[in-house]
Amino acid sequence: MKTLIVGSGIRQVKMFDYPITAIDISQEYLDKAKEYRPENIYVKANVEDMPFEDNTFDKVFFTHVLEHVDNPIKAVSEIYRVLREGGVLYCDVPSKEMEVFLCKHNDVFCRDVCRGFHKTQWDKKDLFKILNKFYVLEIKENNGSNILFWYLWGNFIKIFKAEDDFYIEECGQIHCVKYDRLARQLSRCFWIIDKLFSRLIFRSIAYEYKSVAVK
Repeated sequence: MKTLIVGSGIRQVKMFDYPITAIDISQEYLDKAKEYRPENIYVKANVEDMPFEDNTFDKVFFTHVLEHVDNPIKAVSEIYRVLREGGVLYCDVPSKEMEVFLCKHNDVFCRDVCRGFHKTQWDKKDLFKILNKFYVLEIKENNGSNILFWYLWGNFIKIFKAEDDFYIEECGQIHCVKYDRLARQLSRCFWIIDKLFSRLIFRSIAYEYKSVAVK
């Protein structure tokens, strides 16, 4: 069973207890992931042009990456190419509904995520169109994500006027040079009540697709 992870963060490689192949455009991310799982194969590559032969993998995990790529159609076509017939694609994306809400209420999120870091926004209809080469087995609407975290984080930065001092780890932990202890405590509080807030406000925070390649 050959598995490919597209976008090799530490959280992603920790999910597997067997050797996998992981790609990322960031050598730094690959190096960090390799510290945790040195037995894996790590390749610096763009999902839009992967250095693998056709029909190589049985599974591809494409988790919260689609919204970051320049050419989503090309990226999905490349995944389809490297998947064997009957291979499974797991694709997660944040919902357009959630991102529109945050852009209206959080200037930091709007500037750093919606206008730059995230290059596209997705709803169910658009996802079905781009996954037209796959047979969709299962769709989950995840409404337990970190909406409150992002909402309060951006406004917290503005209140303390410390935008340049803040940074966020991949795991979601906030840090701040000036207010690090307070930032850490707020981060923990955000996660505790986040699910309840998300469920009350949104029908879906993210879409999770499990699809099979039909060739």
